[in-house]
Amino acid sequence: MNIVNKLTLRHLKENKGRTVITGLGVIISVAMITAVFVAIASFLNLFADISVLVDGDSVLQISNIDKKQVEILKSDDRIQTVGLSNMENISYRLENRKSDRLGTGSMLVSDNDNCKLIFTGKYDGVVPKNSNEIAVEQSFIDKNELDWKLGDTVTIPVGKRLLSDSADEVNAGEYVTGETFEST
Repeated sequence: MNIVNKLTLRHLKENKGRTVITGLGVIISVAMITAVFVAIASFLNLFADISVLVDGDSVLQISNIDKKQVEILKSDDRIQTVGLSNMENISYRLENRKSDRLGTGSMLVSDNDNCKLIFTGKYDGVVPKNSNEIAVEQSFIDKNELDWKLGDTVTIPVGKRLLSDSADEVNAGEYVTGETFEST
């Protein structure tokens, strides 16, 4: 043993109280540093989970592709699920609406695979099983004072929402004051 080791051991034996406090300080410091990194990892997981609930469980969205390209994507072994969505003429304006703001909006037109990717959170009811069914939030029915019940056949006018001062189309989102609606 060299002189440094002998000196260190002698000081540790002579100052047992300080040695214990130093040891506890090291343990607490390591625990606090570990806790910080665990908290950061936990927050990253939380934000990832929130992103999946809000935006759906999709990794990539591709626009304007044809049926041949869709079949190529579906046949690719690296791709687990291919969901399709139609982004054209998805705006609506109810005829018997309570107000323009409440009765105007956008709807999602998609296949079952896309619904499974988008609706990842808990919800009441079922996802539509065929093209003759729709899913509507109860709050939408209540706010517009609609008399819709499960199994009813409803007609929803679809078209384009246009800004009144230009030919620009409002693609999605809430009602913009002064917008016009053009049925398709």
